[in-house]
Amino acid sequence: MSKNIFQIRVGEKEVGKRLDLFLTQKFTYLSRSKIQKIIEQKLLTVNGKNPQPAYLVKEKDEIKFFIPQEEPKRFDPESIPLKIIYEDQDILVVDKPAGMVVHPACGRKHGTLLNAVLGYLGDFQLARAGIVHRLDKETSGLIVIAKNEQTQSFLQLQFKMRSTVKKYLSLVWGRMGSQKGIVDAPIGRSRMNRKKMTVTEKGKAAQTYYKVVKVLQTSEDQFVSLLEVTPKTGRTHQIRVHLKALGHPVVGDKPMAEIKAWIENLAGNFYMPTI
Repeated sequence: MSKNIFQIRVGEKEVGKRLDLFLTQKFTYLSRSKIQKIIEQKLLTVNGKNPQPAYLVKEKDEIKFFIPQEEPKRFDPESIPLKIIYEDQDILVVDKPAGMVVHPACGRKHGTLLNAVLGYLGDFQLARAGIVHRLDKETSGLIVIAKNEQTQSFLQLQFKMRSTVKKYLSLVWGRMGSQKGIVDAPIGRSRMNRKKMTVTEKGKAAQTYYKVVKVLQTSEDQFVSLLEVTPKTGRTHQIRVHLKALGHPVVGDKPMAEIKAWIENLAGNFYMPTI
């Protein structure tokens, strides 16, 4: 079977769900809009027939669908310095700085990590220039880039199966209530501002583990905590959203004027309190 053809049978406990919602729950790396587009293009069948997205699935329904191979979009190679951590014939690992966008999007076609990778490796024909995951613009950290199709497919499968372990260091406001914990709360788009992500009952399942590394305190009795964070899912802005929901937003998410003033007060005046 082609790697782009998928087949699934509806179980007893899943009867009555909308087809598009059922499939996004089963294939979490596919968005609902992507599933709907596949249905509209008649690339999906239920028992050999083309359904509507609102079709309510029945027990033992045989669902088959095909995901067409995306044509690589053309982007401009740019001479942007990269901090290379590791490289061999199959992969490239770079340290993305804070402030750099990973992929070009509306309103930002240049200066991204993708442009920099193309400038370094050449304008080769891999979707998204071989970049198989992403980090938020303001997040620094390692990005793995595939240099050939076989490696790209292998890495994509690891991320889809969530076998890749991702760890982050996050400095948050306040003192955590426990030394370690887990945030298990669904994440989706805010009803008030569709550009923002938030914890919502109608969002997608999301889990984030954390443990306290250090607690710092300024002379003004202001606590901040350094956390090691391990997201088990990969929702947009997951760490920021979950930590904010705990009442401990990431320090960099505060207004810059407030950050600057806090840093000036912090300099030379912190210690490790007992936790």
